[in-house]
Amino acid sequence: MKTAIILLGHGSRAQEANNAIKEIAGLVKEKGGYDIVEVAFLQLAKPLLPDKIDECVGYGIRRIIIQPYFLHHGRHVIDDIPEEIDKARIKYPDTEIIFTRPLGVHSKLADIVIDRITETLKDSER
Repeated sequence: MKTAIILLGHGSRAQEANNAIKEIAGLVKEKGGYDIVEVAFLQLAKPLLPDKIDECVGYGIRRIIIQPYFLHHGRHVIDDIPEEIDKARIKYPDTEIIFTRPLGVHSKLADIVIDRITETLKDSER
């Protein structure tokens, strides 16, 4: 079964922020060995999630895994995204759409925080 992963970001008016999630998607594709990793946004940037789902289905993909690039279960993760996914499931009943958990609490995130602090301290000592 053809599967696509959609890395879903909030979306920003700042293009740099939107480009960052595109870079992460490339790393996910490379490191995860996935064939199809796409990017979509909830708002403020394109492509929006419904448009990306339409595109994937149009390519014959029958399983879509939506990974929110959000830290926690806030309003978007609890309400807004599931609402969009429910609409897509009605529109495409033959397509399996899987919604994963947000990034949440993970030891690797703590490692990243420590790395950023260490980098900043080294920079300030120069």
